[in-house]
Amino acid sequence: MENVLILGARGMLGGQLRGLYPTATGWDIEDLNVLDFDALRARVEALAPEAIINCVAFNDVDGAEDRPEQALALNAEFPGELARLAAARGIPLVHYSTNYVFDGVQGEYAETDAPAPLSAYGRSKLGGEQALAAAGGRCYVVRTSVIFGPKGQSGLSKRSFVDLMPDLASGRDLIQAVDD
Repeated sequence: MENVLILGARGMLGGQLRGLYPTATGWDIEDLNVLDFDALRARVEALAPEAIINCVAFNDVDGAEDRPEQALALNAEFPGELARLAAARGIPLVHYSTNYVFDGVQGEYAETDAPAPLSAYGRSKLGGEQALAAAGGRCYVVRTSVIFGPKGQSGLSKRSFVDLMPDLASGRDLIQAVDD
């Protein structure tokens, strides 16, 4: 596939995918407000991609508790609109979600297990998954846990857990972090 569109292309994940798809078109926040659905539709129709990879997300897990409307807009409403657009064009959409759609009680989960998010972030990401399913078409959901790699070029890109730990270790005697 030559004509792939990567949204969120300057973030950590999108930047790495750009390396795998060097001929892909990459858009980020500097290029398009993805919540302007009319502009999004016009740009996608003009590009006419053969596939779309969505790496856009409100990924501030704690911040989603204070700004659930923003999390829902980016993690549920936008992917739903994107899925309807992809379905109408007959092209596949790959969308990244999270293990936060589960409550963590069970430990390991299968994709067929019933989601039970505990946080605003998890609920917003589950809303995105549900919107993709409702849109029909060829939508693929990839649920990730922790991603790591070089920090993306976007100003909104966060450092990975792996990059953050040495900095924390240099300034503290005790680091409190998840260990699962």
